[in-house]
Amino acid sequence: MERDDLHREIYRTQGKLTSCFGYDALGRKAWQYATTLPAEKLSQIQNPLIKPERYVEHAYNPIHRRYEYDPAGELSRTLDKLRGEVTYEYEANGRLLEHNPEKRFEGEEFRYDTAGNRLNFNTNRFDRVKDNRLKQWSNHEYKYDAWGNLVEKIVGIVRWQTFTYDSENRLVKTETMANSQVESTSSYQYDSLQTVGYQRPERRETLSLAGIAAAA
Repeated sequence: MERDDLHREIYRTQGKLTSCFGYDALGRKAWQYATTLPAEKLSQIQNPLIKPERYVEHAYNPIHRRYEYDPAGELSRTLDKLRGEVTYEYEANGRLLEHNPEKRFEGEEFRYDTAGNRLNFNTNRFDRVKDNRLKQWSNHEYKYDAWGNLVEKIVGIVRWQTFTYDSENRLVKTETMANSQVESTSSYQYDSLQTVGYQRPERRETLSLAGIAAAA
């Protein structure tokens, strides 16, 4: 790994692949690429007198990406060898409104209530999230306990997470299920300073929801 005078990463070598990173005058990432060229040849290509796109999009680079920013400093456009062009649009206060990839059917649009909570795009722009607790967004559903702690998160029909808290509203257990099977379970304990002192990821189970229902 190599860094410039401002301690920003500019080179990283991983086996036969070398990743290179460039920045604009404001210190924002302007481009990056991974190349199969030997490290000693990079200095011949990466010349300050040559426009960056000429060496960023070199034939020996299996992966490359360039970044562009709007006058407010928000990321407005990326050009990616694998994903193509992606553009971003924002509100005046910097909140993301649209994410538009080259494949338009993968695009996303966002709405917010007056408190900044995200809303489904098909809701009225003047709707609001009661108690500032998001109940539903896209195919995500959220449930809370009486103290406002997130206790369930459901994604579509294939993924379900539960969260358990102690009497002091500290997270003590999480469980994730995917395709009706327990994918992972973790437990948490806390020390006297209220920081997480222990986490135990438990082994993957094969018990299905159908089996639980049958046992009941």
